[in-house]
Amino acid sequence: MVEILSLEFVVSNRPLILVDAYGVFWGGEPVGLFPGVLATFQKIKEQNTTIIIVSNSTSLTEREVSKYSKAGLHLGKHYDLFVSSGQITRDAIVSGCLPFSTPRYKYWLYGDHHPQYGSPSQKLFENNLFSVTSSIEDADFIYCGIPHKNGCDQESVDPFREEIEALVKTGLVMLIANPDKTALEGRPSRPVVRQGSIGALYKEAGGKVCYFGKPYPLIFEYIQKWAVKHLGLEAWKDAMIIGDNCETDICGGNQAGIDTALIICTGLATEPILTLGIERFLASLPMENRPKFLVSSFSTGV
Repeated sequence: MVEILSLEFVVSNRPLILVDAYGVFWGGEPVGLFPGVLATFQKIKEQNTTIIIVSNSTSLTEREVSKYSKAGLHLGKHYDLFVSSGQITRDAIVSGCLPFSTPRYKYWLYGDHHPQYGSPSQKLFENNLFSVTSSIEDADFIYCGIPHKNGCDQESVDPFREEIEALVKTGLVMLIANPDKTALEGRPSRPVVRQGSIGALYKEAGGKVCYFGKPYPLIFEYIQKWAVKHLGLEAWKDAMIIGDNCETDICGGNQAGIDTALIICTGLATEPILTLGIERFLASLPMENRPKFLVSSFSTGV
């Protein structure tokens, strides 16, 4: 029998918790904060736990902090640090630490600007040596924007397949700043294709992909260094990540050597659990994607 624990139990006496955003406490722009999550953050803070929000958003940290502040979730009051995949990517770009050659300092943008989200790539490459080119022959790499077709999110990768297979022939690396394969959007929410799915398609067709964000090590190494510096090594050893995505949050936490808790009643895990049942769902996961704990929601039991 699989046990579903209260959030209060799994966070009790934790010096540090990492919390994913989408699907855990945030439902996207149309939904906003899930009910009760502000009280959850406050109660966790009252037990002297440090909270780091870690998101695969391609937006820079400052923009994300501002967005959540407008919704009532405040840095310094409800949490202690925000780390975005976009910021980690930006830092690598600015410091010249991209793990591939960029002699021309030019990139080609895959996908036009998403009408709902604009162009986060503009901020990622702003005020540095890189510039976008309309000629893929002049590019050092391909940057993958938020995928859509004529302004509409897609629920399958099939509409993208032909053009992605053609892009592989360029031999260019595809840079992915958000490894999430899907995101829940709309009301009622539905899983739609995101950059991670495009990256997987590109790799499947024989292309090379460079990922930033969860579950890849760089973002966890950044957080670990911050935690050890400010809280000490023992705090990192006893840390936990809470997320809704087994491929990013849970896999990344497992690889980083910290405890993992999966949210099952909101976010990406909800639909497959309802379809398969919890036990079959867990059995379907590779070992590296299996959570240590299951929790119903981020506002339950706290």
